[in-house]
Amino acid sequence: MPFDINLLPDNVRPTVQRLQQTITFTDNITKGANGYVLIGRNCLLDRKLVMKIYYWGGGVHIEPALLARLESPNVLKVDSAERIDEENAYFIARFCSGGDLDDQLRKRAFGPLEGIDILLQIASGVSYLHGQGYLHRDLKPSNVFYTDDDLWVVGDFGSVVTMNEEGFASTQSKHSII
Repeated sequence: MPFDINLLPDNVRPTVQRLQQTITFTDNITKGANGYVLIGRNCLLDRKLVMKIYYWGGGVHIEPALLARLESPNVLKVDSAERIDEENAYFIARFCSGGDLDDQLRKRAFGPLEGIDILLQIASGVSYLHGQGYLHRDLKPSNVFYTDDDLWVVGDFGSVVTMNEEGFASTQSKHSII
């Protein structure tokens, strides 16, 4: 059953309607607190995907086009990204059928070796982001996803910002940094 895009704010609907030419949106995820997450299938590629609509703030957060350039086995691959307006942007990534680490931790316990492997994969993803000049600012189990390729990837880039020369967050965002 298609997702009712009338549940979305007026300003993002035209973008979602345009994307519906190639994507069938079937559901949404309400787990996250920021933005909107839609699940769909790209009909041309026959690939399940996730669309995250987030507050971009006219450049306070990472430029959407830069997200699509991130290439690491432990960073969620963004297939497409663009601005919606001066306040909002979106990115499209592949759907991770294994869910997030938060869900997995509720379902089962990990052994020591598996836990170390997961931590190393997360650290690899974060290290890559830092090496590219970005700070995630919202790293938590619900933002680490298990891919269909049996990899753990860092995702949810709604709070990612660039680092300044001293290695600190370069932002004027009103998000808190913990």
